[in-house]
Amino acid sequence: MMRREKRARRHFKRMRFPPFDDEEPPIDYVDNILDVEPLEAIQLQLDPEEDKAIYECITHFRSGMSHDEPNLYRYIMPWEAEFIDSQRVWAEYALKRQEANTLNKRLTLDDLDDSWDREIPCINRLFQKDRHVLAYDKGWHVRIDFKQYQILKQNPFWWTY
Repeated sequence: MMRREKRARRHFKRMRFPPFDDEEPPIDYVDNILDVEPLEAIQLQLDPEEDKAIYECITHFRSGMSHDEPNLYRYIMPWEAEFIDSQRVWAEYALKRQEANTLNKRLTLDDLDDSWDREIPCINRLFQKDRHVLAYDKGWHVRIDFKQYQILKQNPFWWTY
């Protein structure tokens, strides 16, 4: 029995900190948090003439403008527009690539700067490790995103796709 206990002890690392001392009370961080007063609500005071650029950019805040809720279509494109934009960007990319091949030169990042993060899948993925696979299968990213709604069981390794 003693041998097994010694063998089991070898697998555990030694303690890096000394054991808990009964004479000193443990450090309680809650006291430090409870002493602090909560912050007042942050308010945005804008001068219409001085802060004109900010005033036109902001779509809503509580006590100043006409919009009660933000218009999400200003920030998020609908899926249909995303697909149309994707087809347009890939068509532009094909034209640029064909033109570069006829001139016998390579595409630079400056050539692709306007369409770098705009399509599905992004053109910047072509410059990654598996760019040959992605060049042949352009719709893989969207298919995998929508596959989660078709499969009934959850995928525990969703981050690896």
